[in-house]
Amino acid sequence: MRRRLKAEGTTFKQIANEAQFSVAKQLLANTRMSMAQISAALDFSEPAAFSHAFRRWSGFAPSTWRREHQSKCLGREQDENSYSAQTQQPVR
Repeated sequence: MRRRLKAEGTTFKQIANEAQFSVAKQLLANTRMSMAQISAALDFSEPAAFSHAFRRWSGFAPSTWRREHQSKCLGREQDENSYSAQTQQPVR
């Protein structure tokens, strides 16, 4: 397998990093998981290690990337929750 990957100009490590980066982006954009939860899900030793890897992959801190790419579905859900909270009448 190593020879085949080398012939294709890649390594197992590069493919593994690309897969982790892809999953990290999905989790950041489409969930409300904390950085610690995402770090654990991706099998990093600690959140700081995840943060360093994400900066290396993207050039941005995970929290910065999340703010810029958070799913519009999550944004609508947040808007709906804040709207319903604003329109609810106090219970007497």
